[in-house]
Formats: sequence, C-alpha cells, structure tokens
Amino acid sequence: MERQRQAEHIHLCTEDRLKTPLKGLLFLAALLMAVGTAQAATITVDIGGACTLADAITAANTDTATGGCVAGAGDDTITLETDITLAAALPTITSTVIIEGGYYFISGNNNSSVGTVLRVANSGNLILNQVIVTRGYNSTSGLGGGIYTSGGTVTLNNSTVSENSISSSSSSAGLSYSEGGGIYSYSGTVTLNNSTVSGNSVSSSPPSSDFICHSEGGGIYSYSGTVTLNNSTVSGNSVSSSVSSSSSFLYYSKGGGIYSSGTVTLNNSTVSGNSVSSPVSSSSFFIYYSGGGGIYSDGTITLNDSTVSGNSASSSVSSSSFIEYYGGGGGIYSGGTMMMNHSTVSVNYISMSFSSLSGVVSFSGGGIYSGGGAAILRSSLVSGNTAMLHGPDFAASNSNEVQGTVTADGHNLFGHSGETSAQAFSSYNFTPGSSDITATSDGTKPTALAAILSPLADNGGATKTHALPAGSPAIDLDTTCSTGLTIDQRGYPRPVGSGCDAGSFEYGSVRTVTGINMAPIYKLLLFKRR
Repeated sequence: MERQRQAEHIHLCTEDRLKTPLKGLLFLAALLMAVGTAQAATITVDIGGACTLADAITAANTDTATGGCVAGAGDDTITLETDITLAAALPTITSTVIIEGGYYFISGNNNSSVGTVLRVANSGNLILNQVIVTRGYNSTSGLGGGIYTSGGTVTLNNSTVSENSISSSSSSAGLSYSEGGGIYSYSGTVTLNNSTVSGNSVSSSPPSSDFICHSEGGGIYSYSGTVTLNNSTVSGNSVSSSVSSSSSFLYYSKGGGIYSSGTVTLNNSTVSGNSVSSPVSSSSFFIYYSGGGGIYSDGTITLNDSTVSGNSASSSVSSSSFIEYYGGGGGIYSGGTMMMNHSTVSVNYISMSFSSLSGVVSFSGGGIYSGGGAAILRSSLVSGNTAMLHGPDFAASNSNEVQGTVTADGHNLFGHSGETSAQAFSSYNFTPGSSDITATSDGTKPTALAAILSPLADNGGATKTHALPAGSPAIDLDTTCSTGLTIDQRGYPRPVGSGCDAGSFEYGSVRTVTGINMAPIYKLLLFKRR
C-alpha cells in the first residue's frame, strides 16, 4: 500500500509539473495574441460623418482618438463606407495606413485648396485596396495631383488613380516644375497590382524668361525611385506644354504616361493612349526636348509580357529660334538601360510641324528611341509605329556626346511591308539577328501590318493586348521559348504549338484558371457616382 501511495504521489507531482509549463505557454500565447491585437486598429469612416477621413488619418498617425475616430495602433486600416469629397487638404500620412475602399472614391473635387488628394511622408506606407483617387488639382507646388510621396511607399491593389491634374507652378529662381499628374514620387516606391492610372494630366504655360522648365509624368512621375506595374494599365494621360513669347535655356516636356529617372518594371501590363504635346510660338530656346509619349526613362526599364501602344509625342513650332530641338520616342524613350521580353510596341507615333525654325532638329523613333544607353529586345514585336523624320519603329542617338544602341537578342519581329528596313529602323548601332524576322518590304518576310497583329482590344486578362491573327509570322517564332516566360500578358500559358510567339500575346492559348477582371466594374462605379 505504501508503495502504491508513493507511486500515486509521484504521478501527481509529475502531472503538476507538466501542467505548469503548459499553463505558462497558454498564458504567453494569449498575451501575444492580445499584444498582436493591440498593434493594429480598424478605423471606419462612416456615412454619418462622425469619423471623417482627415480625422481617421490623424488617429492612425498619432495613435490617439481624434474627432469621432477611434485611436490608431500600429499598422492601421481605414475602412470607407461612402464616397469622400474633400473640401480641405488631408493630413500627410506618416505611418503604415491601409485604406479599404470598397470601390468608393476619394475626390479632391478639382478644388485648388485641396490640392493633392493623398500625401505620404518618407516614413509613410500607404496601401490602397479597391480605392478610386480622383479629381485632385494641384496648382500650387506643381507636384502630384492624385498622390504625392517623398521617400515613402505607395501600393495600389485593384485601385484607380484617375482624372487628377497639375497646372504650371509659379516660377521660383528661374525654375518651373509641373510633374506627376496622377502620382508623384521622389525617391519612393510605387507598386500597382491590377490597378489603373488613367486620364490624368500635366499642363503648363511657363512664365517668360525661365532658366529651366520641366513638364513631366502625366500619369506617374518618379525621380530616383522604383515603379512596378503588375497586371496594370497606364492610359489616356497627358503632358501638354504651351510656350509663347518666352526665352528659356532648357525646356523639357516628357513622359505622357510615365516619367522615371530610377527603375521601372512592367509585368503583364499596358501603357496606351498617353501623349506629350508641345505647341511653341514666338520663342527662343537654347535646348528644347519633347518625347516619351508612353514612357520616358533615364534609368532602367524592363518590360515582361507587356504592351506599349497608341502613345504619341507631337510638337508644333512657329516663329522660333533654337540651338537644339530634340524629340524621341512616341512609345518609349530610353536614356539608360532597357530590357524587353515578349512585349509588343505598336501604333505609337512622333510628329512635328514647324515654320520659321532654325537650329538642330531631331525628331525620331516612333516606337522606341534609345538616347544614350543599351536597349535589348528578346522575343518581342515592334511594328506599325510612325515618325515624322527618322525611324518609325525605332531609332538610336549617334551624336558626339551620346550614343544609344539597340540589340536584337533573338526571335523578334520588326516592321511591316509598308516600309523599307532603312525607313523602319534609324539606328546607327543596330542589325537584326539571324533568328529575327524583318517584315519590311525588303526584309526577310515582307508582311502587311494587318496580317502581323490586330488592333488593341480586350482579348481576356486584366489588360488590353494586340492579338495575333491566324498566319502571323510572330506565331511560334521563338522555338526554344528562350526568355523563360511561361505565360503571355493575359496570364494564358506559353507555348501553344511548336514555340512561343513573339510579342505579348500567345495565339491559340486558353486560360486554365478563371479570374474576374474588376477593372471595368470600378471604372463604371467611378462615373456612376458623379
């Protein structure tokens, strides 16, 4: 009996020892869960207006209750229950803030006293989920109509930045800046996922006798930062500069869709219908530059399964005297490094009309202009672009100061039978490779443009593409699928047939995973709510 009692005592003691650390672990887990809960707050901007968006941002920034809004705590989520029309500027976002929009809009109502709709500091991290940012109007700083960040992070998920605008800023110390109609980023990080930047604008009429004038980035402006587009669209944005009775040393009008001096990456995305226009009269300039209707890059640009289409850079000049006048890249201007994989550049143009013009004139590269770096094209399609002077499809600089190169790294299709090779490619440092097709009238496989690709349209997927008609020479051109990309721009699998098709579209491919493209829905909501 004594041994039995001892055994039972040992068992109970052992069980208590086992329970004690288990209880401690359970307590610690509960404590961690409580701490985790305290690190984030959800702040609801309600229909009744007890909690306004301005108060919600202040509560998130300061972690204190503000107005009718609960206190923020850590990484905060602001939930919208209604459309927001601003009457005054919002506080700058200085912390991590997630705005859950439910496809409601935040509108600046084209009110100059509101200015930029959303501002993000270098300590800020703004994430927009299903939000429409619209009608911001900045006529004061000239930097950022919809969103502004200096060193911060901005991420758009299933969101739209649309119909925001910048008008020319006042001149200061001989400088005039108008940049970033939709989004302005200085050394920041901007990411678009299944999102759209459209219908934004930069317009300027610089004061007389400015030393330097900048009008850049109708959709997105990024200085020394990073811009990434995933399954997204930048379309219908514009830079418009009207100059008269002025004397300027440097004048720049660039990047109708995107301007970047840092890094730009497009994955399964489309840049279309953007423009740069520059009417000039009764003026005297030392150097004038207008270009990059779709994209202007002075840094690094990479395109994977993407489309640049229907963009333009145009100028009209009268009664003017220039030392140098340059225009390059109706679709893309690359002054740095460009890598293009399985992408399509088509129906872009660059044009200029002038009278009483003197000086050096260069207006080239309807599709692509390489202005001082290396452009490498792989399994891509460049055709159907136009230019007033040189290189409808692409051109490269060969000045004494700057030389650009275009390298065809295999399985590309260039030109169409409505032009000769000399007309299509104005590049002093370019020769098509043995695996490339030149579809020009004197090329390896002359083909009419309509037989190469179809007009830009909704062919499935999140973004518009140029489909390939049956029999297009772009079909199965890359027999080894050398880029390693296994889907086309729409997300449809590659290859179909004996090889991968050149350009962003894979002929005959069928999507294996069904998804919902929300873009048409929230665009419709944007217009219905006005």
